[in-house]
Amino acid sequence: MRRTCLVLAVVSLSSAAWAAKIELSTVPPREGVEVIIYRDVDLTLVREQRMIRFHEGENEIAFSWADTRIDPTSVRIRIAGDGEGYALTETTYPPEQPNTLVWHITAPTDGPAPLEVSYFTSGLTWSAGYTLILDKAETEGTFSADFSIGNHSGEAYESAKVSLLTGGVRLIEQVIALEGEAREEIMARRAGLMFDGAAGAPPPPDAEPAAPMGAMMGGPGMGGGYGGGGGYGGFAFGNAMDAVEIAAASASEHERYNLDTDMALLDGWVTRLRFAETKAVRPTVIARATDPFSSTTAQRVIKVKNDEASGLGIAPLPEGPIAVFKQDGAGRLVYVGESIFPYTGVGQEAELAIGALQDVIIEAKHMSVLKRDIEFNDAGYVQGKVVEQRFSLEIRNRDDIARAFEVIIGRPGAPNVVVGATGAEIEAGLIRFEPTVEALTGIFATEFDIHEYHGTAVNRMPEQSHATASPDAGNDTGAVVDGEGA
Repeated sequence: MRRTCLVLAVVSLSSAAWAAKIELSTVPPREGVEVIIYRDVDLTLVREQRMIRFHEGENEIAFSWADTRIDPTSVRIRIAGDGEGYALTETTYPPEQPNTLVWHITAPTDGPAPLEVSYFTSGLTWSAGYTLILDKAETEGTFSADFSIGNHSGEAYESAKVSLLTGGVRLIEQVIALEGEAREEIMARRAGLMFDGAAGAPPPPDAEPAAPMGAMMGGPGMGGGYGGGGGYGGFAFGNAMDAVEIAAASASEHERYNLDTDMALLDGWVTRLRFAETKAVRPTVIARATDPFSSTTAQRVIKVKNDEASGLGIAPLPEGPIAVFKQDGAGRLVYVGESIFPYTGVGQEAELAIGALQDVIIEAKHMSVLKRDIEFNDAGYVQGKVVEQRFSLEIRNRDDIARAFEVIIGRPGAPNVVVGATGAEIEAGLIRFEPTVEALTGIFATEFDIHEYHGTAVNRMPEQSHATASPDAGNDTGAVVDGEGA
């Protein structure tokens, strides 16, 4: 059975004395609720709106958080609109009603007024998940993204405006700032115009003028953004028929996604919705090996760009797990692997390492070593030398599609290393081979040199940068050959 956290009872008093007989008024249902769920901390900001009929004079409003995960210290109340004439006179915690507080409010006239209650709660979570389906050639694919929102807070929100926020929360003031109303709320609270669950203290001597109460209404999920950050307009990802349209906005290290539809967040349930889908993804797939001397396998690395050419590029994609499938020759889906899709801004490229390629063999061999120009100091110890080494590299592709390879060899950043490898990219002691090897019987074979200058021999390095080929390096040229026995 659904547990209700908000128990609002509005009562009127026939006289100024609180001991007078009270008359219970029926509280209308919520007219709106906004839920802002933070992903990186177990924290959710909830703002509920109801139209309450007040009676002139003293009124009581009771709020209960029994059987929920609401933080009672965060509960606040306010009268939306101009709020003129309404005053919070007292906040009490009835001893006979645990987990309950009562606000005593004086109303200037009989009639309805918009009431808003806000609080922090825990137990609501959200995550992003992705699916990529590659075609047989691994050159095109279908990309989809989903939000999963779980509710274990003890309270159900049947029709809520939902915003999802990424980024860490360090201080409660930062949370309020992300809501887009920090300055207005602080000014209003100082001026005594905001009703607060912990209120009662007079405004400080340096209180600033209050902003109109009416200007403080609205907020997350209502306007498609929040103060302090640049924003994106409303949009729908890709061409998914049931994709939820969202508005995304950013402020410093945070990203926020405002869903365009009212959602039912039932307690104990997880709601999943599609927010991006495109069949236009053209991923770059390579076979990468970074240690070919100790392993003969290569990793399948998939690069997906968050841009318009891929049917994306509207807003940043949050971090989340991704499952990758591939179509076989008969059109069936084959599970390839899974990884974590990193946070990817607009225009940026996500790189995913998805399992080892079983039909690829990479072999690197140490062919020879020569030490020359050895110098000794007066004590007989070696103070300088040059070490010349020759290596071979062979790549065999037995897969049924041509593969682009990236094989990295060397020690990054070594200032005393000169390498010679024709047809390779050379940088700071690293050699990067990037051949494309044909399917089934394709072979790439090459040899290369690495010369290390130690001690005083560094002074005799070739004039060329260590990022260029040594003049006495091998002149062997890498060869890509179709067929065995090359």
